[in-house]
Amino acid sequence: ELPDRTAVLTFDDGYRSVYEQAFPELKGLGWPFTIFVTPGLVGSNASLYANWDQLREMADSGALLANHTMTHPYLLDRSPYRDEAAWLQGVRAEIETAEAQILNESGQSHKILAYPYGEFDPAIQALVTTLGYTAFAQNSGAIAPGSDFTALPRYPFSGNYASLGTFAIKVDSLAFNIRQIEPLSPVTTEQSPEAVLDFDGEYRLDALSCFHNDLPMDVVVEDALEQRYRLRSNTRSTGRRFHYNCTAPGRGGRYYWYSVLWVNPAIAE
Repeated sequence: ELPDRTAVLTFDDGYRSVYEQAFPELKGLGWPFTIFVTPGLVGSNASLYANWDQLREMADSGALLANHTMTHPYLLDRSPYRDEAAWLQGVRAEIETAEAQILNESGQSHKILAYPYGEFDPAIQALVTTLGYTAFAQNSGAIAPGSDFTALPRYPFSGNYASLGTFAIKVDSLAFNIRQIEPLSPVTTEQSPEAVLDFDGEYRLDALSCFHNDLPMDVVVEDALEQRYRLRSNTRSTGRRFHYNCTAPGRGGRYYWYSVLWVNPAIAE
């Protein structure tokens, strides 16, 4: 069990800036944090990535070193493989090789994985379950016991998302208890696909708002008793990854938050 308003700090890729800038601040505060390490990048560029000595120093001060695959590939890219079985074996090797090297270099092995670029599909989730991992994606939202532990949400706090004003609202958010009916997979070829969500709980669904590219979506009640809603968007996304973000008022001025992830692997970055 965790107390209310618990936050987890994570850093992807193992950048040197984490060691030089974030680590001294967090060490001074006594705050724990997690670094999702890509072992194949460690030592590849001394000006960009932390080395193993630096990673071990952070680990010795309480940092958790977790798995971000061996080479940071697009896991949904099947083109290098002859068939589906070979592709899944390649994904497995990316995960297991990274975990083994992190264990060898630091003594840590937590079986916690962050998907590169936040991309996954049901086949990868099934593999992660078989391997005994908890996995994080990059779609935004809070975590609750009913969350999908093969694709836990995280809020980004960089680039366009680095505003302290909006971050304060996000870090104070609450998790919806939702069964996502559609899509069963985040993979799509559409620019504005529909999604269907089942809400399980007492929420202000009369005030439910969903957004695509920060523009309001049509929220259609499919079954009021089952609290089933269909999301439709008139906005088109041309990028590889996009989200539908849904919120509703919660207790004490806080907001419930849920994010639907979409990935079109046919679109290059």
